[in-house]
Amino acid sequence: HNCLSCHQVDKKLVGPSFVEISKRYAHADSAKLYLPQKIIGGGTGNWIGNIAMPANPLLKESEAKEISRFILNL
Repeated sequence: HNCLSCHQVDKKLVGPSFVEISKRYAHADSAKLYLPQKIIGGGTGNWIGNIAMPANPLLKESEAKEISRFILNL
C-alpha cells in the first residue's frame, strides 16, 4: 500500500507518524470503526496544516482494519 509515502512509524513525514496517530486515538472507542473508513475514504482537516490524505478506494475493509490494528497497537 502507499501508506509509507506519507507516514513513517515514529517520525512525521507528510502526514503524522503512526505513533502520533496511535496516541491520538488510543482512548477513542470509535477509533476501530473510524480509522479504517478514514484510510479507505481519505480526507483532510484532522491534523495541523490541513494536509490531505488520499483515498484508498481499492483497499478492502479487512485490509484497512488490519492497518488500523497495527497503528493502534504501537
